[in-house]
Amino acid sequence: MAIKSLRGQAAVSLTEASVKAGTLRGQAAIEYITTYGWALLVLVIIIAAIFSTGILSPSYLISEECTLGPNLPCNFQLYQEGTSLNITLNITNGFGYKINITDFTANLSEEQMYFVFGNLPQKGLESGDSVKLVGYINPYSSSKNSIKKIKSQVKYYSCAPEINMDCLLDNNEHIISGRIVGRIS
Repeated sequence: MAIKSLRGQAAVSLTEASVKAGTLRGQAAIEYITTYGWALLVLVIIIAAIFSTGILSPSYLISEECTLGPNLPCNFQLYQEGTSLNITLNITNGFGYKINITDFTANLSEEQMYFVFGNLPQKGLESGDSVKLVGYINPYSSSKNSIKKIKSQVKYYSCAPEINMDCLLDNNEHIISGRIVGRIS
């Protein structure tokens, strides 16, 4: 049985076998596109689910750090309490001698807002001893788990016996700059 088809002005005679073969090629192409279309749709859904959980967000991959130099190791906790952003900081004297901390400043890098610290040690800090500093910024509002970068500066003078035996305030004040990167809890 022959089927007549008109293309332009010419009449072409198509056999049933050639029509069936052309239909099967088209069907194979549609099945190919459909199969890979579903696979791509599933892949997009999986990627969207991973991103929505926050696993691949840049803030999840940033590690917390407290760096004041090798001789002043520190650890910290950054937390929001009401309208205030608080930081609790423990600094250990890693020098081989006593030091006297005269000033500690810390500010949020992006906002240029300074923490207020009210409890600097009144006497020197012996080698190996730690001091706990508590500071706050008020008013301040931020979302939980947001990452904050803090620039810090410690001013101290040495109480090394060969330099300042009586541990009196002298003109040789030292300054160490550091940074704190942390997540608000």
